Amino acid sequence: MSTNKEIQPTFRSVAVIGVNGHVGGFLTRTLAEFVRFEAVVRQNRWRDEALYPQVRCHSSIADMLQKTAPELVIMATPNPTEEALKEIAQHAQKPFTLILPQNGVDVVPTAQKVLASKRDQVSLIRASLATNVSRNKAGELVYNKKRIGLAAVDNDQDKVQKAQELFAQAGFDVRVFRDYQSMEWSKLLTNLYGSTTTMTNLSPKEALSDRENFAMEHRALQDRIKALEAAGIKLSDFWNVSKLRWLARVPTGVASLFRGIIAQIFASERNNQPSAAARQISEGARKVESTDFYHKPMLDLGRELGAEHGTLTPLDKVLFEILKRHQRGEVNKKDPFDLSTLEPAERRKLLLEAYDLQTQRVFYPSIAPIRVLLESIYSLFARGFEVKGEENLEEVMISLEEGKSVAVLPVHYSHLDHPTVKRGLKKVMGRVFEKHPFYVIANTKFEGEFLSWIFSRAYPHTRVATLKQNSTEEDHWKAKFVNNRTSSVTEELLEEAGIWLIYPEGGRNKTGTRQLQEPAKGVDYKLASSQYALAVAVIIRNTDKMYPPGRKIPHFTHVEVEFLRPRKTGPGTLDLIMQDLREGLQEERRNLKVLN
Repeated sequence: MSTNKEIQPTFRSVAVIGVNGHVGGFLTRTLAEFVRFEAVVRQNRWRDEALYPQVRCHSSIADMLQKTAPELVIMATPNPTEEALKEIAQHAQKPFTLILPQNGVDVVPTAQKVLASKRDQVSLIRASLATNVSRNKAGELVYNKKRIGLAAVDNDQDKVQKAQELFAQAGFDVRVFRDYQSMEWSKLLTNLYGSTTTMTNLSPKEALSDRENFAMEHRALQDRIKALEAAGIKLSDFWNVSKLRWLARVPTGVASLFRGIIAQIFASERNNQPSAAARQISEGARKVESTDFYHKPMLDLGRELGAEHGTLTPLDKVLFEILKRHQRGEVNKKDPFDLSTLEPAERRKLLLEAYDLQTQRVFYPSIAPIRVLLESIYSLFARGFEVKGEENLEEVMISLEEGKSVAVLPVHYSHLDHPTVKRGLKKVMGRVFEKHPFYVIANTKFEGEFLSWIFSRAYPHTRVATLKQNSTEEDHWKAKFVNNRTSSVTEELLEEAGIWLIYPEGGRNKTGTRQLQEPAKGVDYKLASSQYALAVAVIIRNTDKMYPPGRKIPHFTHVEVEFLRPRKTGPGTLDLIMQDLREGLQEERRNLKVLN
């Protein structure tokens, strides 16, 4: 390497903002011997100040910009960056180049927005570090491989070339990319592979050697690349990207056979140490960068691609939710969840359970032979079928013909309520009913009940995770994985006008006294939104006698279904529906007393 006297600095002066941070300190120690250096230390003193007397420290960005005129400023503050950028915008006086080395994909749009008035003064360069970081025996961070990618945001290639020369002088392996977004997403892809170590606190070798963990990581890699391709984002030749693209082409089952070798390769890249986020959590941190700047961008990308794609990267959704729960646990008295208190085995178990919930089916199409079988059994045992309130379905038919969906909300006593409501609607509405899809929102787990599989596959339905009164916060948290996905699928299905059967009580009413139970969580939201144009309360009679819970063979029974007046949906609709049902059941109880 050339001596300092032989090196001609590409920039007369360089400033680093955030010198006390890991990245800021590393860049300052690496570059300070090659160029006049300024450093911004906003809290306390720089811990290495005595070792680098040539570095002039400033207490604020304003102080640095007003007293000096650096040609290059490296903003090494962690995400989010808006506060530091606002200070730069306020005090920038002379032109300079600003390098942004943060993780994630939001920093450039944020900088362009905040620095819009300084566009002629500040030239932006996006940087992505691919430096191998580990800890020595003393617990100090060690930077083993100095690698950095650079890309011009404003297409000023001369500035990028000068920055490339500066980093090359300092011993960096430098790659220049023409498209900063391609570089960002490529870096993100490499950061995300092995990200389960943040959750489990296992080493990369342990995580990727584990069969179930490897399968999650491999499918996530394939999912992420597919998502990027669907969004038209091209991957660059960033470090390790070619390996990941090659690996993603291999089927999961085949790749798993070689997971020991794969684990060794990627573990060596990271000195077989868990992610920085995992270290932060072990040290007591609640908020870690990977939550919002690694996993959230992938989730946002899925939303941008539209509902038809659903959640493109299930593992990112799971890790995001777990890390958010950890973050909220500091202030959430009901659920003081803390990852750092769990052993790696407990963390792994939680991860696998959440991933299983996130990847389970939530929509089941109708299977015609099963539907025919169920309706044939129903017709055999329904000795008489009566429909009341036919006039109340006229407005429902008009709404459907106008392309608007409708919700019907019956009391729920038996699994035979599904075919009862359908039969009543079909009898009154005829061809209008046949023209529109009929969906059921219901749980699909009927443990120990004969013929239960028929009810779960006879009609198209979305799955819902129901909760009991004694459900724990853990149960509530896990139920969200299922119900949030069900909501996404429902939104997609609602693009076509249809009839949706929703049980407002959630599960079956087992009071035995015709008393209405409290409404289930989430029903109010469904009716308050604009998903459905109308909501109709429905009273069902005698299905609990025809097929009570636990019964193996139905009884022969006369069945009645009554449709009450339709209600416009909006805030407060559920209260009106529950009131209608309550009044209908009260009338039924009075009639029963008269008969007795």
